[in-house]
Amino acid sequence: MDHGWALLLIVASPALVALAVALDKRSGRGYGLGLLAIGTLVFTIWGFGALLQATQLANASVAGGLDLDVVVVAIVYTASGAYVALALTLGAIVETAIARQWWWLGIVATVSVVPAVIFFTSPPELVPNMLAALGCPRGDAPLVLLLPPALVTFAYAIARSIRRPFAL
Repeated sequence: MDHGWALLLIVASPALVALAVALDKRSGRGYGLGLLAIGTLVFTIWGFGALLQATQLANASVAGGLDLDVVVVAIVYTASGAYVALALTLGAIVETAIARQWWWLGIVATVSVVPAVIFFTSPPELVPNMLAALGCPRGDAPLVLLLPPALVTFAYAIARSIRRPFAL
């Protein structure tokens, strides 16, 4: 499998976030960061769809064994997704600080940091067990790390693009 897309995401995401923040600062709206948040959500959904498909194909072809290619896809996807989520979070934090919207800064930081702390500091079984208790597949644990930054950044971008009604 070709994993060049992950390298492209890792290289391009800081530049795209910096461009989005600069455009949003100039326009006074949140369109650039909102588009990046939508892109991150699409990447997350597409990546988990590809990972699910690779897992199903591996389970069909390998009986009882662990397919190394699926493990590599999972690691590459999760690592590149975490890097993109980190870049998006830093961009949202910079933009909220520049706009002096302190409540949004606290919301973005909290919603982005708390799931990452839970994901990285908890016992390895905790997040998959919590997902299983909610009826989600246990393999979706990286979603806990990748979705909240994109969702809160998208919410901030919508609030900023509306102008003032939700600007806290």
